[in-house]
Amino acid sequence: MRLFTFGCSFTNYIWDTWADILGRQFDSYKNYGRPGSGNLYALNQLTQSYLRDKINANDTVAIMWSTTYREDRFVKGKWHTPGNVYNSNYPDNWVNDWCDPEGFLVRDLSFIASAKLALDNIGCNYYMFQMMDIKTSCEEYENTTAEIFRRLFNKTSIAEKYIELYKPILDCLYPSMYSVVFGNDWTSREDDLTFKLMPLKEVVRENWDQWKGADWPTLDEYFSGIQTAFNDEIDTYMKDFNSKYIFADKTTVKIYDYHPTTSMHLEYLQKVLPNYDRLA
Repeated sequence: MRLFTFGCSFTNYIWDTWADILGRQFDSYKNYGRPGSGNLYALNQLTQSYLRDKINANDTVAIMWSTTYREDRFVKGKWHTPGNVYNSNYPDNWVNDWCDPEGFLVRDLSFIASAKLALDNIGCNYYMFQMMDIKTSCEEYENTTAEIFRRLFNKTSIAEKYIELYKPILDCLYPSMYSVVFGNDWTSREDDLTFKLMPLKEVVRENWDQWKGADWPTLDEYFSGIQTAFNDEIDTYMKDFNSKYIFADKTTVKIYDYHPTTSMHLEYLQKVLPNYDRLA
């Protein structure tokens, strides 16, 4: 019995994920997940695996679809999978001109549908999970950005139309890790997550060049207590910055890794797939 799994870092990470837990019961197990990758990469790897590994009706395939706001590229012989395009190193002007949340949605719904149709045709057992709820997140997107779309594009969001079109496909997806384990709030399980401690100054340094005005003091000068005409302005940035972090003490920040731990992956499987240990 063989298992093939696909997805992003929620599928293949530095510790065991749901995929590795499932893989223990199979005679052969291949994990094609890749950190930072999106759903284009997952579909690409699925089709390559079908041809290379000769996936057939006796096999099992499991996919955890990632978030839609990702841009996978195969350039000069290798994959580039930087994760969320709105939090990546892609140039701002390129992101502004060529990245569209609705476009990502329409694209990825087609990827998911294509995978399902292919797996149905193969006749193998398969399970399609989600990192985040595609349907729910798009409904929230529709509610929270309708006014923005009217103002910027003089139109309403078309997300709802495509969610309805692909409803038969989306209804086949298992509930997401985000909703089942995190209760739709990444910070809700911080007591269970791993973290590292970093000096506050080093965390601020990563943002300083984006904030600083032309005549601001250097970061080291600011932390030394030097008084300038810009201190109130800097303090405003720092107050907002500090509100987003958990402090171990006044000078040290907890940097959480929001990837589910292995025990949280097991919790997910137990809740959405109670027979997870009897698939082989």
